[in-house]
Amino acid sequence: MSEPAAVAVVRHGTRTWVLHDGGHLRFGRSTGVDIPVATQPADLTISRSAGCLDATGRGVLVTNESVRRTMYLQAVPGPEIEVKPGMTVGTAPHERSRIVLLGGHEARYVLDIRSAARGPSTGAARPQAVIAGDPTSPAFARRDLTPVQRRYLAALCEPLLTPVAGVSSATYLQIANRCGVSDRTVRNCLDGLRQSLAADHGVPGLVRQDRPAPGGQGDNFLRALAGWAIDSGNITPDDLSRLDR
Repeated sequence: MSEPAAVAVVRHGTRTWVLHDGGHLRFGRSTGVDIPVATQPADLTISRSAGCLDATGRGVLVTNESVRRTMYLQAVPGPEIEVKPGMTVGTAPHERSRIVLLGGHEARYVLDIRSAARGPSTGAARPQAVIAGDPTSPAFARRDLTPVQRRYLAALCEPLLTPVAGVSSATYLQIANRCGVSDRTVRNCLDGLRQSLAADHGVPGLVRQDRPAPGGQGDNFLRALAGWAIDSGNITPDDLSRLDR
């Protein structure tokens, strides 16, 4: 069986890697990834598993696997896209792109991605966002949440996603009234979700050791939970339709 076609050549520093169709390369500060970045000396502002490159027939998909650090995808030539945690962006239709990770003391770590099959220049069009996971959430890989968790999260974020957006997320009581359940039920569900996201996925700001809540009010953590849900693409305006079912 012949080897899959080469899709792209990735360069970081003086080293290069060939990315074949269907293959993937992970990059970050860990020495166990395919492309070590910011390891000598170690730059602790770069995630141990910062991201992943996946080769497809359309080009390379760049996924930010960090839970808190943004990276940037630059088409060469072309504009720059902010790639937030959990977000996936495609390099197509560009022949060349750069991934830029910002480290400490104004350090910049760059991965250069060049198409292995060079073709005519495509100009400076914007790199295409791709759908990763649920089709209602373009460009984000959404967490595997239960229908109940997603429904309560939608109610939590509804004030921030309505046409006349508010400045604060819903409270436990408001979520309970919107969903027709008790506030204790909502609190138990969302508090368990916060603990899981913090412990299993390293999402910051959701538990007391990350960011104390003045006066012990859980609603402070709800605001952080709503911010994560929206910024990561786990709750979008499309999810609000769940509230009226």
